[in-house]
Amino acid sequence: MYQAITFISSLIIILLCWLLFRKRSKESFSLLLKILVVAFCALGVVRLFLADSFIYVINGQWVDGKYNQNPDFLQSVLRWGYFVSYAVLPLAIFFESRLMKNLASYFCLPFAILSAIFIDGFMPYFLTTSTSELGYRLMPAIRYALFISELVLAIVVPVLMQINDKHVFNVKDKGEWLRFFISLPFVLFIMMPVYIPQSFFGFNNNGPKAFESWHWIWLAITVVGIMALYYIFRFKNKEQRYMVCLFLALALFYHYHTMYLKGVTIDRMPFQLCNAAVYMLLIGLIFKMEKFFHFCFIANIVGTIIAMILTNMSVGISAFWSVHYLVQHSLILAVPALAMGLRIFGRVSKKSLLYAWIGFTIFFLTVFVIGTYINGHATNEADRVNYFYMFDLKVAFEYVPFVTFTKNVHWTFGVYEVYPLLITIVYVAYLILCLAFFFVVKLLYKIEDDHLQLRLSSIDLYEKISGKKSNRPKEFID
Repeated sequence: MYQAITFISSLIIILLCWLLFRKRSKESFSLLLKILVVAFCALGVVRLFLADSFIYVINGQWVDGKYNQNPDFLQSVLRWGYFVSYAVLPLAIFFESRLMKNLASYFCLPFAILSAIFIDGFMPYFLTTSTSELGYRLMPAIRYALFISELVLAIVVPVLMQINDKHVFNVKDKGEWLRFFISLPFVLFIMMPVYIPQSFFGFNNNGPKAFESWHWIWLAITVVGIMALYYIFRFKNKEQRYMVCLFLALALFYHYHTMYLKGVTIDRMPFQLCNAAVYMLLIGLIFKMEKFFHFCFIANIVGTIIAMILTNMSVGISAFWSVHYLVQHSLILAVPALAMGLRIFGRVSKKSLLYAWIGFTIFFLTVFVIGTYINGHATNEADRVNYFYMFDLKVAFEYVPFVTFTKNVHWTFGVYEVYPLLITIVYVAYLILCLAFFFVVKLLYKIEDDHLQLRLSSIDLYEKISGKKSNRPKEFID
């Protein structure tokens, strides 16, 4: 029955839109598509706040005294393929990209149809009441209505896009086939839901430690991935460069919200710098706010590097929280690094340091006030927060043992307690790291300029000796 409702609703909407807009301008139809895809993305965010017990499908393992369900391979594949739509569909609608339109038409659309066919496999996970640590629960009728609405939009948007743009796959173009099948694994890897690895492989409670082999592999994959994307896209036109950055920012946005499937708690709110970066980077990119993004670039990369170096996970590498940590921090590093490296924004300058100082000071003072208030009224340890390591002395001294003397300067105001010397050291140390990062970036600019000049000289020499024109780009396209 629900399958029929989904497909009939999709067909009716497609026919109505075609009848109403077929004689109007293409721009009017495009505006409609943009509204529909934004609605689809919004419903996707809402779904990540709602209960979904699939996060406890952990390869038939006992974890913390609870037996978790056996793998549901069909659900794992459907969810993975469907999750791709959240980043691909908006880019296919807002950009004139044949690659994204092909992915939307010939990958996202089939997975939306399959998800509608197998909707009965999704709903038991959405309607479960067996686990306490889940997102918000809704009445079954409302939950069905929301998911059916989302599926309808996932079907309607790519179909209407094909009608409006008269888009079909150019089967005679070998390059189009090549770009599709080379890009698809990358898109699938970036858009893999963080609960998928544990559903396939399970995990154990022996959390990996920093600087073990896995840590170096993670850092290497992140750095190599960023460098590879930079070298692939550095000479592309600005729309393509902007699109790859926006794709990664959207992936980061949805990966971050996946953690609300475990419930909404204070420590998961965007008061941590890395959590706030999810919103700041996407807002800065969408509205092209250069000064704001310069602050994000300096402050967020410094914070992310610290988090990536001092990583300490309590559960196995394939567990929900571990994968979430790895993916989120890799993308928080990649998005600003590529946005600046691919010249979406101008190079940072001394004024950028001023923006970073102002922005970081406002953010630091804000989370200091919020953290002090929350901890003052926390009824148990689980409700406490530790922004910038300035509220939990044990953790702070574990990472930086030479600041233990700061515990001697301690102020209390009723239920509130403050360690002003520790807070001052954290603030000043972070600003010093931002300053050091700024000089590293300036050095990288010089290396890039020298490399580009050397490239230009080698091209000129080749053309002079061979008498042929080189196909290598001589300069950046802006």
